[in-house]
Parts: sequence; structure tokens; C-alpha cells
Amino acid sequence: VRVGAGVAPLIEITGGFVGDLTVRDNVFLTAGLHGMNRAEIRDAFDEIIAFAEIADFVDTPYKHLSSGMKVRIAFAVISRLDEPVILVDEVLAVGDKAFREKCYKRIEELLAGGRTLFFVSHSDKDLRRFCDRGLYLDKGRLQLDDTIEKALAAYAADYGV
Repeated sequence: VRVGAGVAPLIEITGGFVGDLTVRDNVFLTAGLHGMNRAEIRDAFDEIIAFAEIADFVDTPYKHLSSGMKVRIAFAVISRLDEPVILVDEVLAVGDKAFREKCYKRIEELLAGGRTLFFVSHSDKDLRRFCDRGLYLDKGRLQLDDTIEKALAAYAADYGV
């Protein structure tokens, strides 16, 4: 079973993890569900754990991790997938500033490698950093599909921000 069929979701990033399983088991489960085979996961495992900076918690049940630690491990797994499209929905807001910047650098690497990013955010700064095209949605309806600057300007005009 391959989840996402070409899409790596960072929306509700921790949703697919199982609380009673250890971090190690969750890495194998989640990466496997997204199409990585056991050998690929074993090869990437140490890098995933190092990126997440949670080596001391590898054998800890996932449910005992803080929300920030859960995001760390989930991002580390999802960002290792070889999917052409990445969906990001402000999931990194719970991480500390240094780790968030580390994730943003990883996202920039993925973009430089030719990936497509759908980035949902209320942060003008983050949107400008990652996006050149903007889709401005209001009440579920597309208001504008244009440059990121024009989409941000339309949002600001409508909401006085």
C-alpha cells in the first residue's frame, strides 16, 4: 500500500503515527506506508533520528513524546520520502525556532531538487520565502491565482492587514 501516491503530506503531520509503538517502530511503519522498503528505511534510519535530534527516545512509545518531539520525528521521516509534491500546513509552528529553521532549510533543499510545494500559511514571511505563486482562498473559494506578492496584497486589502 502506498499512501499519497506521489504526495508527501506535512498536514496533520503526526496523524499517521501510532501512540503505543516506539519511535523506531513508527519510523518503519510510516516510511513503509509511504513506499520505502525496509532496506531503504534501515539505510535512512540513523539520518532520520539525527535530523529529529531524538536519539535518546528511539525506543520510547510515541505517545510519551512532547508535541514538538512528535513533529520532529514526523518531519524527519516525511522529508526523506522521494515524493514529487510536498503539502505543508503550518505544522512546524510547534517546533522551536532552531529546529523550524532546520526544517525550512530541508524544504529549500527539496525545492532545489525539483519538488513542488503547496504551502498553507498565514505567515507572509514564510510564504515569500518558499513561494513564487499564490492561491488566495476565502471562505473556501478561490479569489486569486497569481504571484505570491499579488495574492498577499489581495488578502491584505480584504482583511486590512
